[in-house]
Amino acid sequence: TASMWGRTICPPPKSAAGLQAVCAAVHIPVVAIGGVNAGNILQLQGSGAAGAAVVSGIFGAPDITAACRELRALADTMVQGGPPCRKEHL
Repeated sequence: TASMWGRTICPPPKSAAGLQAVCAAVHIPVVAIGGVNAGNILQLQGSGAAGAAVVSGIFGAPDITAACRELRALADTMVQGGPPCRKEHL
């Protein structure tokens, strides 16, 4: 669950629709984390997420540099293809 100052504010979303609901409910940038990889990052397109945090999709790749380049391009597509994140709060 997500928490702020020790208070549970919502369960973690398990779908792009859940992430979209979180993005619509808060006035801070939201970053998707957990299980995000090159094969599914574009499923987050349109969610309103300001970005994605990827660990195993990079460090588990045989070519880390290539994985970073691919994921960066996909993340840019994901963010540009959705509603604008609330940059005024960055």
